[in-house]
Amino acid sequence: MSKAIKVAHQARASGNYKIGAVVVDGRMELLSSAFTELNSEPDPTAHAEMLALRRTCSRPCMSV
Repeated sequence: MSKAIKVAHQARASGNYKIGAVVVDGRMELLSSAFTELNSEPDPTAHAEMLALRRTCSRPCMSV
């Protein structure tokens, strides 16, 4: 949660909404993070959660 809050502060500093999201695995390892970029991107789906999930999905698959 502290990482999501840090990302939210980064959002505020960049002029976006102060919303951050993180994706972690079952061991609580950080896979990706993002903040809402609706003010800086023309994409209406540029919400923190969507961006973080997209970034996670674009990572190379790792064997379990």
